[in-house]
Amino acid sequence: DSNYIGGSIKGQGWVKVAQMTAADGDSALDFENVFTSDYKRYVITGTDCRPATDSKNLIFQYRDASGLNTGGTYVSAFHSSDANGSTGQGHADDQTVGLVLNNIGNTGNEVGHFTCFLDPINALTPKHLMYRSVSQMADTTTRYITGQVAYNDATVMTGIKWYWSSGNWESGTIKIYGVND
Repeated sequence: DSNYIGGSIKGQGWVKVAQMTAADGDSALDFENVFTSDYKRYVITGTDCRPATDSKNLIFQYRDASGLNTGGTYVSAFHSSDANGSTGQGHADDQTVGLVLNNIGNTGNEVGHFTCFLDPINALTPKHLMYRSVSQMADTTTRYITGQVAYNDATVMTGIKWYWSSGNWESGTIKIYGVND
């Protein structure tokens, strides 16, 4: 037995299965064939995520064996809390993408970080990506978001593509970990 973070049995914790770091000008970080039956669920982390163009949203689309899932079946809900005291919440049906970071800038110290939890390989259930993100937005307000994006399809997902609502990446690293416990 092991007593490291989470108290997981040795060998049953997070295993990094993929990592991509954006070079200035990359249009997307596209993970193909990364979700397999080797793990029950996946944890995705994003650090230093920054668009090359000001005031953009970080979004994603799933991949299955046929390619990118671009149909209007992404459903999202979120709650945000800003450092200036304002809060917000929202819900959107029939979207073509999922959103994790909102209104990230590139003119100062603006940047976003996120952690997601996902079970992409169960063919019997819709896909639910639950996330928490923290970012400094284009207007320099710090924003915390807790949310969920559901993809209403029981298809087995094989990958995920991350990109900005328009423009390219300036910086960012996305890591995907497999988890069995």
